[in-house]
Amino acid sequence: MKVKDIAAMCKRGKTATVHVRSEAHGNDVEQFIGTDSAIYAIGGMPRITRDMVFTMFDIPEKEQEDFDFREYGLNTVVNAPGIEYDAEAEPVHLVYRSKEYIAYQTQDNTVMFIDAELFKPLLNETNLTEFARKNADGLWVLVVRMGMYIRAVLYPSQWYLLDDALGSLCTIANMTSYTLTNTQQAESAEELDQEALPGFECKEAADDQ
Repeated sequence: MKVKDIAAMCKRGKTATVHVRSEAHGNDVEQFIGTDSAIYAIGGMPRITRDMVFTMFDIPEKEQEDFDFREYGLNTVVNAPGIEYDAEAEPVHLVYRSKEYIAYQTQDNTVMFIDAELFKPLLNETNLTEFARKNADGLWVLVVRMGMYIRAVLYPSQWYLLDDALGSLCTIANMTSYTLTNTQQAESAEELDQEALPGFECKEAADDQ
């Protein structure tokens, strides 16, 4: 796990959330740390406190007062009951307002758009598999596992991204359909020795007139 990338995310959002077993103590506690967008497994450490976050992430004292630190139990996300389904990224990614999002189809045919930045802390991990499941609030999340162990839980982008992007997506889909139709008609016309099909005038025929 690339802790420096987790630190960068937390510092940008001025937030750190820790998910830990409420009864956990000792020097190797099962816990996750991240933001409201993603949490990542951190092993081999005692229970993370607010002061530890400031030290780990090198947060200056003048910025600490505005830094939001929250602690939750594991059951809210990591150990939430529910069935996990295999998840595979769609081949088409969405780049919107200079940010890249990866689309995953859920079991009920809705879509999760996951910010590609959230995968950065996992780039040095191997043999990862992805699953979709609902959290304790009934919302779809992406669970990243290494074997049976959860390495991260990634949240889809908020609904307002979908609402804002939907008009653009529909426009692009319509233009793509129109372009594909025209291309197919052009290819068909070429196969018919440049005879234009109804509703389409190929370039060569137009030049002869």
